Amino acid sequence: MKKIFSYYSRILNDSRSWLRFSFLVFISGIITGVLSGAFHVQAVLDFLQTMLQDLADLGSEAVMVGVVERIFLIWQNNLVAVTFMIFGGFLLGYLPFTSMFANGLILGLVSFLAVEQKQNIGLLLLSIVPRGIIEFPVLLWAGAAGMKLGLKWLRAESGGKRKKVL
Repeated sequence: MKKIFSYYSRILNDSRSWLRFSFLVFISGIITGVLSGAFHVQAVLDFLQTMLQDLADLGSEAVMVGVVERIFLIWQNNLVAVTFMIFGGFLLGYLPFTSMFANGLILGLVSFLAVEQKQNIGLLLLSIVPRGIIEFPVLLWAGAAGMKLGLKWLRAESGGKRKKVL
């Protein structure tokens, strides 16, 4: 057990700067979302309407199944997203970067609109926090891993030891 803890602790320490960068991209997305909501409300509403339609399709599928199937559907959706973020890093880190930014952007937009429409902030937090306990760290790690894979793996100094970078 001690070996496993040591192994994952080393991975975390080796990826610390990438995790910080991933977090900064996410926070930049939140700030951009809030500012976009403040200055371009109609464009934001149009954007969110498109996103909500995609979520409604997924939601209608989730409502039709039982609890276990719903949990599996959410898990499957998150697994696909994380896999794309990590292995999308081969595109010079573009996909994980844009995914982190977009997730922050959507959170910033929704938060701004909730505050602007005088919605219950406690309810907003209650809807975000439970998912954030597991999903946010996984999202942060996947973004960091994808950007590391895409940027560090392709550097010239990684030549001959690319397998170690992974």
